[in-house]
Amino acid sequence: MRRTAAAILGGVMVLTTACSNELKGSVQATHAGQTWTVTPTECASGQRQAFFGIDAREADRPDASLRVLLDPIGNHSLLLGVPGGGNKGVLVQGNEGCKTFDIHVERQNSSINNIANLRGHVRIDCDKPDVKVTGDLTFANCH
Repeated sequence: MRRTAAAILGGVMVLTTACSNELKGSVQATHAGQTWTVTPTECASGQRQAFFGIDAREADRPDASLRVLLDPIGNHSLLLGVPGGGNKGVLVQGNEGCKTFDIHVERQNSSINNIANLRGHVRIDCDKPDVKVTGDLTFANCH
């Protein structure tokens, strides 16, 4: 009986630890005279919405968000939600105008409810005509 209880408790602890999003860092953007920073506290796999990447946001400011995605031909993009902008977003693609455009997303060896956990990073320093974006963000266990 004790072994069974210990095994169950151990399994729950592993699941609880494995399920926790791990996010470190932030991304700052300036667009149309507005500057904001996104410091995500939660993330989810894009698998539910049929894209490969993640959605990340601040729990207490849901419109402070970003989407990291890989398109079908292997190009990464960053879509930044504009706080107070409703569904308005700013898309950053390609290296042009960027000192650094290092975006990486990969599957981890685990999944939750058949949704693969994802990990990766965003290291970006772009000064494009319509948007300036800088940041360093790492993420893991996004499911």
